[in-house]
Amino acid sequence: MGKKFRTRSPENVLDELEELVYKYKLKDIAFLDDIFMLNKKRANEIANEIKKRDLDINFVASSRVNTINKPLLESLKKSGMSTLYCGVESGSQRVLNLMKKGITLQQAKDGFKTAKEVGVNMVGSFILGYPGETAKEMNETIDFSIKLDPDYCQYSILTPFPGTPPYIIR
Repeated sequence: MGKKFRTRSPENVLDELEELVYKYKLKDIAFLDDIFMLNKKRANEIANEIKKRDLDINFVASSRVNTINKPLLESLKKSGMSTLYCGVESGSQRVLNLMKKGITLQQAKDGFKTAKEVGVNMVGSFILGYPGETAKEMNETIDFSIKLDPDYCQYSILTPFPGTPPYIIR
């Protein structure tokens, strides 16, 4: 999505949620923000508005492991969040650094542990086959994903799309 992060106001989001719930009778919602919890204040306002408007929904969202914090997760859980999707990508710090992911393995461990404590299901997403990654590092990724104990796991083979760093360095 590039470097610019644009959001809609919590009120605008909740107006749309109300329409989905009352007009279309939907109960399960997926927030498709790449990093829903990046702006903690906004995410918390959305959680509070869901509770204030008494919307009975179940929702999933995505986050980076380094933006997970317990008070915010607790608030989101109380408002209906059941599942959080995190792109960990690798179980090798060297590969994460190659990817310029900007996270550490410890942040992934801490984020998954916090979510488990709060009772939020975790989906871990991992990429295999990054340029320069060894077979040993791919096995480390699989082992690390098991240690994180996610509720669901997704493994993808790297697809270097035009314009992305893996496409350029291949």
